[in-house]
Amino acid sequence: MRSRIINYMGQKGIVTIGTQDVEHLLIKNEILILSKINEKLGPQILSANFDPKPRLVKQFLEGHLLNEINKRNWLEKIKLLRSKLEKLHRKGIIHGDIKASNIICTDQDVKLIDWQCAMRIGERVEKLAFRPCSLGSTHPDLIWGRGIVTERFDHYSLNSLIDDAKL
Repeated sequence: MRSRIINYMGQKGIVTIGTQDVEHLLIKNEILILSKINEKLGPQILSANFDPKPRLVKQFLEGHLLNEINKRNWLEKIKLLRSKLEKLHRKGIIHGDIKASNIICTDQDVKLIDWQCAMRIGERVEKLAFRPCSLGSTHPDLIWGRGIVTERFDHYSLNSLIDDAKL
C-alpha cells in the first residue's frame, strides 16, 4: 500500500492507493468505516473511489503521535480517547488496532488513524478477511482468530496503553 501527503483542493491530505488484492480489501474497509464515523473520531474522507484501483484521500491530522509525547500526559489523552471509543462502540464498530502510533494528539483532542482493520461488533473473528496483530496491544482472541468481535478488544488495547504510561 502506498500513502503520501498531498495537497487536495487546497487542503492537506493523505492519499492511499492499493496495489495488491489484500490492500484493495483494506482500503475498501477503511472507506466503509470512515464513512460511518465522524471526523471527531478519525480523519475525514476527502475523496474515495474504487476504479481502477481503490484510492482514498483523507484529511491529514495535525498533531503528534501518542508515542511522541511525554508519558506523563498519556493518561489524560487515553481518558479522552476512552469517551470517544464509547461513541464508536455504540455505532457497532471497534477500531481493533489501538496503539500509541495510531493515536494523533493535540493540546485538547485525540483522534485515531489507521482504520483499515476496524471491525463490526458481532462478527465472528475467524471469518474476518484480515485482523490486526500488534504485539502487546492486540487482544489474544484477535491474534488467534477466535470468538466474536466485541468492545473488549479495544478495552484490552487501552489497558495496555495505560500500563505503558505507568512505566
